[in-house]
Amino acid sequence: MIGAFRRRGARLVVLGVVAYLVFLLVNLPASWLGLALERSSRGALSLGEPAGTVWKGSGLLGSRCAQAVLFAALRTSSGAPIRWRSWPDA
Repeated sequence: MIGAFRRRGARLVVLGVVAYLVFLLVNLPASWLGLALERSSRGALSLGEPAGTVWKGSGLLGSRCAQAVLFAALRTSSGAPIRWRSWPDA
């Protein structure tokens, strides 16, 4: 198995797969962040109207009451959706 990685073609294939996985990670849609938020908060919080990527995007933060199905969209004081940036150089 290790001998296969010594071949140039095999190394290029591995490099290509790693580069593709990094590309997918960088371009994850913001809706995936919404799913993670809902799961981690057990449905108490949700992200509505997600736009952008996980790293730079916007959306409406929603809160659900445990007794009611009421969804209250939380916005900033100016009425704009909540925006985030989690890229190191942002």
